[in-house]
Amino acid sequence: MPSFNAERAHPSANARNGILVSSFPGAERASPQTGARDGVLVSVFPGEQVRIAYPDGYLDGEIVGFSSPRESVMEPIVLGETDDDRKTISFHIYTFTGLPASGLSGQGVTCVPVAGQVQTNRDLAGYVNSAGAFAHLGDGSYRYTFATSEVAAGDEGNIWLRVKVPGFRTVVLRVPLRIASSSATVIRDAILNAARSGHITTGTVGEGVAVAVALLQGNFYMDTVTNTVDGQTVSRMRCFHTGAAAAAATAGGSGQGEFATFLVTTTYTGPNKVATHRVVQQ
Repeated sequence: MPSFNAERAHPSANARNGILVSSFPGAERASPQTGARDGVLVSVFPGEQVRIAYPDGYLDGEIVGFSSPRESVMEPIVLGETDDDRKTISFHIYTFTGLPASGLSGQGVTCVPVAGQVQTNRDLAGYVNSAGAFAHLGDGSYRYTFATSEVAAGDEGNIWLRVKVPGFRTVVLRVPLRIASSSATVIRDAILNAARSGHITTGTVGEGVAVAVALLQGNFYMDTVTNTVDGQTVSRMRCFHTGAAAAAATAGGSGQGEFATFLVTTTYTGPNKVATHRVVQQ
């Protein structure tokens, strides 16, 4: 038996406002505003009917309204979403007696809100009249498509939808608002379109890619060369992002736009006979 903050118990003859203090079967206290009265919840019948037993008899009735409805949490919507399908939520609406608000014979009438009865609340800023589209799908199922302005880009948070129409149970839905998900496509495009200049921290994959590109494209400059009769033994090589930066580099210079510097050393066993060759990043 769920608990509610404020119910209207509907005995067979009339309705009486009250507060359900306890909702544990076997020990209920029904408080009809004028005072508390202890009773025992005997059973819950289909159709939202309840029976509370008192020392002098029992009371049959049914819950016909809730002043503090529980919220339901829906799937997140991406902030700034413009696709109607992706900013639409679906839900059910019931009459106070528990029937689906379907409009079908033997069931509840269709819920048709008027202005002010469908409202949204972005990040607890307060409820305002909705700007989106409300529609009945059939069999008591409804949908609401948020207006683009209601889910506009901003910080992550929540937006609440409230449908409060006389004769129907109030619907309160919370929709998390999230930054665009990192799908495989988003990750791929972010990697391939990233500027090399922004990912050159020493030892990272980004730097390794940038170095490889610089060497393949010829955007490097070699200086401080030492030559012997055997061949070149020492040199310095600096890598640049662009050919223009490499062309502007000067011998012995530094801080000229290079993002990686290497010391190249070579040993020989004789003229032009390489023994070892080492390249070390500085």
